[in-house]
Amino acid sequence: MPDSSNVNSEMQAAFGGDQPPAVFARLQANEAYLSAVWAQYQAVMGTGELDRTTKELLGLAVAVAKSNGYMIGLQKAQLAKAGLGEAELLEALAVASFFEGFDAFAHALRVDSDLRPRKLEAGDMSAIDREVDVNVPYVIDSDDPVVAEVYSQIRARMGIPFIPNIFKALAHQPAMLRAKWESYKAIMGKGRLRRLTKELIAVAVSGINGCYY
Repeated sequence: MPDSSNVNSEMQAAFGGDQPPAVFARLQANEAYLSAVWAQYQAVMGTGELDRTTKELLGLAVAVAKSNGYMIGLQKAQLAKAGLGEAELLEALAVASFFEGFDAFAHALRVDSDLRPRKLEAGDMSAIDREVDVNVPYVIDSDDPVVAEVYSQIRARMGIPFIPNIFKALAHQPAMLRAKWESYKAIMGKGRLRRLTKELIAVAVSGINGCYY
């Protein structure tokens, strides 16, 4: 295992500057642990299926979900060094913040998961519109013109034959449903970041929040 001087040299090369980030500097009193943590960081952030910028964006999303101001600042600095501009950073933060709110709704309303891939792939829609211990019943059909319009847009935009449960729970308040849907379109639509990157940010935020919906 490398000694702390070698680790510090590697961190300076990776991050720039005379001192490593504070999160690593505080570990220097325990040389073995510092080396182990740095090796783990290199393994996770090194070469892999995802590019480094995407990994840094996921790190930013996790920091947002944990309300960790220090790590938000560190990740923003790393992304700026990688060449991401303010527009891309704002977009990433908007995605993370949006799904923080979605997670809160899903937890509070006990929204049941839509993820039944084997049944859906086989065309079995029997599990759709199921309600399991929900706090608010789902709005399956509605004569309200706002709800009908939003539901139509959701099916067309997402390319699915059903309405996700989170929107069916929100439909008791048509204005809120429309506002949430418009936000979803604005944030997850065309922008500086790839759609796949945005979906990965959403997964990271929900994973940290333990929101299986």
